[in-house]
Amino acid sequence: MRHILPLAALALATVGCAKNIPIAEGECSDLLKETFRDASFETEEEEEALQSLLLGMHTECMGNLADDVKDRALNPGPLTAEYLDGLPQPEGTTPEEQTPVGLNSRSAFPLSKHLEGMQDTNQNCMGSDSTKYSTKVWTDGEECFFDGTCSTATSTGLSLTKNILATVWIESFADYYRTTIPFEDGEVEAIVSRGWIAETFKSGQDGDGGSEWRQRYVLDVYYVDPADDSKTLRYYMFWSEASLPGVGDDLYVAQVRDGLEENFANVDAFFGGEICDDRDMTEDEAKEL
Repeated sequence: MRHILPLAALALATVGCAKNIPIAEGECSDLLKETFRDASFETEEEEEALQSLLLGMHTECMGNLADDVKDRALNPGPLTAEYLDGLPQPEGTTPEEQTPVGLNSRSAFPLSKHLEGMQDTNQNCMGSDSTKYSTKVWTDGEECFFDGTCSTATSTGLSLTKNILATVWIESFADYYRTTIPFEDGEVEAIVSRGWIAETFKSGQDGDGGSEWRQRYVLDVYYVDPADDSKTLRYYMFWSEASLPGVGDDLYVAQVRDGLEENFANVDAFFGGEICDDRDMTEDEAKEL
C-alpha cells in the first residue's frame, strides 16, 4: 500500500520554476524508514512523495559528513511491517530482533561512475573488506534503467562474507529506482535501492555452521551532491539480524558500522584504480576459502 505524506506534516520549499516539492519533516530515523517504504513509485504523486522524503533526508541525515564514523552512525529502530512495502519477512523472524545501523558518506566520484559500478555484474572489490565474493544478475530493466529511459530495475545477488564472526553465503534481492531531487538551484539525479533476503542462511561453506543470518534489509541512496556535481552523497542503511553464539551486540554493531564505512572507501578506491586481490575471484574459488 502506498503512503502519500500529508501536507500537514511537510514544510513547503520553493524549488526552481518547475514545481514546488515540500520538504518532508521529521527526524532522520523516521525519514529513512519512510524512504524505504515509499521508494517504489508508479504515479507522479508517488514520485513526488519520494522526492519530498529525499529532500528531508538531505536536510536531516547529511549534516555531519565531516564527523568520525562513530558519530555518523545511526540506529533508526527496526524496519517494521508498516515500512516493508510488501517485501518478505523471513519465516520465523520478527522486526524487533533487527540490529539497525546506518551511515552517510560523500564520495569523491560522480553519480555516473556509481551507475557504472552498480551495473557491473562483478561486484568484487565494491563491498566491505569481509565481502570476499559478490556477483549480481539483472532480472528486469537493466538496459533501460541505465540509459535513463525507465526508472526501475531489479536484480538478484550472491555473496560470500568471511570475517572474525563467521563465514556465510547469502542470496539476496534488490530493486532500484531513478528520480530527481528538486533543490532550489535545480534538480539533481538520485538512485534509491532496496535490498532484502527472503530466507535465513546458516554459516559455513556448506551452510551447516552454528551461526545464522536471519534478516537483512538495505536502503542505499545515491544522489548528486548539490554543492559539487563531481561528487555523490550516499546513505547506506542496514537492518539485520544474525544469531552468532558468543558475539555481543556491541561487537556486532561495530562490525556492521565499520563494514559500511569500508564499503564507501572500497568503492571509491576501486573507481580510483585500486584493484583488490579478489577482483577475479570465481564462485568456485570462493568456495575453497
